[in-house]
Amino acid sequence: MDSPPGSICCADNESAERKASALVECIMNEGKDVPLDEAPVLLPGWYNHSLVTRGQEYFTSNIFCIMAAKLSGLVGLLSVPSILKILMDTNKSSSPPKAYKRYMETINHMIEWYQSDLRNPNSKGRKSILNVRRLHSAANMKIGRITQKDLAITQFGFIGFALTCPEVLGLPQSGQEGLVHFWRVIGHLIGIKDRYNLFQGCKKCSTAACKMIVEKVYGPGTESPPEHYNEMTDSLLKGMWPVMPIINPVAYREMVRRMCGLSPKQLPWLPQTLLNVQLTIHKLASVQLLNLVLVPYLNFQMWLTLFFQRTAPFLAFIAFHDFWT
Repeated sequence: MDSPPGSICCADNESAERKASALVECIMNEGKDVPLDEAPVLLPGWYNHSLVTRGQEYFTSNIFCIMAAKLSGLVGLLSVPSILKILMDTNKSSSPPKAYKRYMETINHMIEWYQSDLRNPNSKGRKSILNVRRLHSAANMKIGRITQKDLAITQFGFIGFALTCPEVLGLPQSGQEGLVHFWRVIGHLIGIKDRYNLFQGCKKCSTAACKMIVEKVYGPGTESPPEHYNEMTDSLLKGMWPVMPIINPVAYREMVRRMCGLSPKQLPWLPQTLLNVQLTIHKLASVQLLNLVLVPYLNFQMWLTLFFQRTAPFLAFIAFHDFWT
């Protein structure tokens, strides 16, 4: 399935489905027995700096909606028993304050990747990736083996919904080729072997592969979630309140369910109202002309929020005062 970066490796939807099916089968069946790659990793020969830059620009131009895609992916990820067990065993996400600290660290790592020249091994992004690899290695030794399957499914968590549900999130489809290649590179540097890299193909077959991951993993997991799913997603979503104050755990879990293609559930009036508000904001972000004003405003709001989280996290202090003191 490997293809030159920027090329169209699938002539039509049928070939995309065929290649995606082979990849997902490989990840699910073989990847579960292959540990993360802890060998030193250099930039791959297929690295395309122009595409990586386009992926970084796509993030910068759509950060509000990309952050929603990422948070939705993390909520869905907690429905995967093996991933949920790892996160529970590390005990770094078991309460809203802990979840805030952990996932703000993840967000900060991610922003370093998006803002760095990945060709430079001394860049903040490359140093951040090395730090993440060390954390994975430590977790691997402490709580058990992290597999290529775990890493590939986690890879989906960052941008999978951006590919499968761009219209729900208010994301443009143009420019996503760069986003796919960027995350192919990040996956490689994090320790995903090319054979199991979810984004090893073009946008068309990568999107098809993500839809199959939803069908096989995220959909069943959110429909019949494992024990402690609600508890852990409550901690995550309440922990993210200083970043996205509109968040309601019940509403956000329902949003993720719907993005997994599950039938809508009727919620109590407050979660339902907040869900409708959130869906409307994302829908308006894709409306022609209106998006010329709304998207920059939402992006500015998100950048400003992240700036304050890094420099003066007063909302986090208010929300988690007992934790900090």
